[in-house]
Amino acid sequence: MTNMAVETYQTIAKAAKVLEALGNADVDSMRAADVERVVNFGASTTVRLLTSLEAYGLVTRTDDQQYALGAEILRLSSQKLNHDPLFRESRVLCEALAQETGLNAYVIKEENGAPVYICNFEGRLSPKNRTLIGLAVSMHASAMGKCLMMDMTEEERRAKLGDELVPFNSKTVRTHEELTRQIEEGRRCGYCIEDQEVSFGRLCIAAPIRDASEKICASISVAGRLSTMRKIGVDELAEQVLEAADRISVNLGMIGGNH
Repeated sequence: MTNMAVETYQTIAKAAKVLEALGNADVDSMRAADVERVVNFGASTTVRLLTSLEAYGLVTRTDDQQYALGAEILRLSSQKLNHDPLFRESRVLCEALAQETGLNAYVIKEENGAPVYICNFEGRLSPKNRTLIGLAVSMHASAMGKCLMMDMTEEERRAKLGDELVPFNSKTVRTHEELTRQIEEGRRCGYCIEDQEVSFGRLCIAAPIRDASEKICASISVAGRLSTMRKIGVDELAEQVLEAADRISVNLGMIGGNH
């Protein structure tokens, strides 16, 4: 690699870090000095990167001269989703599932080794004020992540997750043996349940989505308050999730669905 190529690579990497700092911030916008404290590139380099990213619409400057992600990020993200067959085939059904159940409905797929949300719709019983699209979800502690691993052996899951399963709270699955038991139960009934493993008081029901080759390529779920979902009925909700997963799988070319 030539010196120019190395310099270009380093510049791109630094620009990506700046975008990541803005995207991960807990505030709507940041001062250049605040960005610099996160990326630690030096004040002049950080300002130069912000200015270059602003010129391409990837960063915008607010009225009070702070920085935020620009509209070009939204345009590129929308293009990525619109080019994704899974998003095109699942979006309407995911939204319908949220409307029918009154719960939040989600679709995730694995991207670069991590499961990420590609659809999320709010139900009237579980309102939220933020989108999750593009954010990562736990593989071992979420019902959706467990569905993605239904076709894996325990050895394959260990290789993917490592020997230690990180707990979110006292209800998170702690061992691969317990994870295997949960996934085998999921294979038996066709869906997985996440009972407060990430957040107390929250329940999630997910089913796998298969593509034309019958491989699991994604999962769809509904989630909400534990008391609300138990009142509706876990079995009834599971049937609705399974039906949505089947319809998406058929739309992706799988003959006969998951049932």
